[in-house]
Amino acid sequence: MKKLCESGWTNKQLADFFDISEDILYRWRRMYPEFAIKMDAWKEGSDARVERSCYESAIGYSCPEEKIFIHEGQVIRVQTTKHYPPNPVSQIFWLTNRKHGDWKRTRQETGADPLSVKILTMIKNNGGGNGKAIKRGEESEGDVKSVVTIERGMQIVD
Repeated sequence: MKKLCESGWTNKQLADFFDISEDILYRWRRMYPEFAIKMDAWKEGSDARVERSCYESAIGYSCPEEKIFIHEGQVIRVQTTKHYPPNPVSQIFWLTNRKHGDWKRTRQETGADPLSVKILTMIKNNGGGNGKAIKRGEESEGDVKSVVTIERGMQIVD
């Protein structure tokens, strides 16, 4: 079990491997706290490796690489360094999870959710209706042909 935990297996995968239900595995963890402590300790190594990889992806990294060329029938091996630039998706993931208070994703900051903004932009750019966003209760029967309700009470009138 130690090797499986160190390899990053989930509790579901462990239960399947040992042909037991997940419930039984969790019951054993509750009944035998030292078993749970050992399992968690064994899993820490793989968790740390994933965390380190996510961090390196977020900041960018370099690693050695061997390039192989053929020149005039001769195989030439050249040791180089491959550079991987920072990955913005990894940066967002890291910051929203590690610095949640500063980087949480909210809709309250702009007052409009991204879907509503996208739909409004499409309507305005494609000439659909008057492209005017109204709040619930502000529509007048005369000018409203159809109203599409988006989340948070924002509506789009065409």
